[in-house]
Amino acid sequence: MYARAEYARQMSNKANCEKYQALAYERLQVLDYNGFIYYSDYALSFGWHTDKLYYDRGQTYEKLHEYRKAKKEYKKAIKAGYYPATQALEQCKENYKRWKKNR
Repeated sequence: MYARAEYARQMSNKANCEKYQALAYERLQVLDYNGFIYYSDYALSFGWHTDKLYYDRGQTYEKLHEYRKAKKEYKKAIKAGYYPATQALEQCKENYKRWKKNR
């Protein structure tokens, strides 16, 4: 009985995560970066994630010039197995240096 309840809870969490992840990507489509971060935060709060979501959060934080947060998200994507984030992380470091220099 416990296993069945746990399974139902996990499936509910997954469904909620997917719902808010979809809302996050809708916000990203219209270039609402803060909306994307908001909904993706909520999606991640359910304990489910995709490695690409972390990568996309890194990209979004870079667009908002929040480079430290971007680097953290890229590192999470790499840890989750999304290896294109490795190159993005290095580029983020360079972008941060340029941005800081031009400020």
